[in-house]
Amino acid sequence: MKGARRKAAALLAWAAACAAWLPLPATAAWLATVERVSDGDTLWVRPLAEEDRLVKLRLFDVDAPERCQPWGEEATQALRAHVLGRPVRVEPVGRDVYRRVLARVQVEGEDLGAWLVMQGHAWSVGPGGYAGGAYRQQEHEARAAARGLHGERDPMRPVVFRRWHGPC
Repeated sequence: MKGARRKAAALLAWAAACAAWLPLPATAAWLATVERVSDGDTLWVRPLAEEDRLVKLRLFDVDAPERCQPWGEEATQALRAHVLGRPVRVEPVGRDVYRRVLARVQVEGEDLGAWLVMQGHAWSVGPGGYAGGAYRQQEHEARAAARGLHGERDPMRPVVFRRWHGPC
């Protein structure tokens, strides 16, 4: 009997862990305040409807340099200066492999992912973390103007950096 209970408990724990990786159900956008910026594409926000909780968000369709790679600290500081303490509109689209909420975020109607890419603080990414994605045009313009990391000599995409060096 004890073995069956352990198996059931293990199965429930496994199911709960797996559920965290599943896409979020279609939910409406919600309002929050940015409480912390972890790096150039990750935020901690406090939903206005749940003031006692923080939610870790990963910006959808962008990839900023790791903090320990060239331009990583600049990307983090730029994002921090642009959004810390400000109200944002969060449109969740799913979860990533680290269980963070993937979301499109707007600040005063401005798409934060588009802003990061346009300023040269991140790359537009498609499936698998490679070139493409929703902000291709903004990345093209940032490259043409040599803005931000695109002004650096041969910047390395974070997906390649992580493969070679691991996370910071």
